[in-house]
Amino acid sequence: MKKNTSELMESNKNQYLENIFNFLNENREYNKIIQFESYKRSTSQYPDINKKVYSLLHHILNTQPQLRMDKSCEFFKKIYNKNIDTFENLLKVLDPKKELKLTFKSLFELLVEQDGWGKKTSALFVKAIYNMHNGYAKELKFWNDVPELSNNDELYIPVDIVIRHIFSDHCKKNHCKNDFKGINKYIKEFSNKNIDIWDDLWFWGFITQSSKGKKRKRIMKFNESKYWNLKDAPKDELNINKYLAQIIINKCLNTS
Repeated sequence: MKKNTSELMESNKNQYLENIFNFLNENREYNKIIQFESYKRSTSQYPDINKKVYSLLHHILNTQPQLRMDKSCEFFKKIYNKNIDTFENLLKVLDPKKELKLTFKSLFELLVEQDGWGKKTSALFVKAIYNMHNGYAKELKFWNDVPELSNNDELYIPVDIVIRHIFSDHCKKNHCKNDFKGINKYIKEFSNKNIDIWDDLWFWGFITQSSKGKKRKRIMKFNESKYWNLKDAPKDELNINKYLAQIIINKCLNTS
């Protein structure tokens, strides 16, 4: 029996996402190194928990390419010298009036409302807390009240221009809105599990995108300059990563 058009589109979508997910899952070690060292630099030098959290917030907020310092200034003044030595206390400092459940979704929603924070950076911080307490960076744990990720809770992929470019052609063909909300919804319809693994797509997208011409059109090819400028990217495995980069490029470009 032949599949109708909608069934075929759904099948193609699932195959596209499954191919990318399987690649990310099989090659987690490369981005893990980079993220772990980044978390470590941001927190391990401080014995005081409050300073660890403040430093991590500062580091992640400053990953924005066009940070509004007048806005971030207000945020840092708000949390400076506050007691943020637990997950719950940070939520209270972000909004003392709200009574919220101790969930990753609550943390994300409160951060988005803060001066200087957007959806991507809020998702990045929440992901860092998840990885450092429930994921691969547990040895850097500093809070004791971080929840497990329940079925009623939610993580978000920190979608930015790199991830949007990967999905641009595929979204056009599959009626997916190519923005933070649209891509998160699209991927979660495929699978609401292992959202933290999808975040690795940023690393592979970053090292496989270049800008070309006056209009700075993005093209997909291995970008050695970007790779060398990632401090913790394993340089001895450059050729392996070139090979793997071509595999993910081929999977991403196969948008049917």
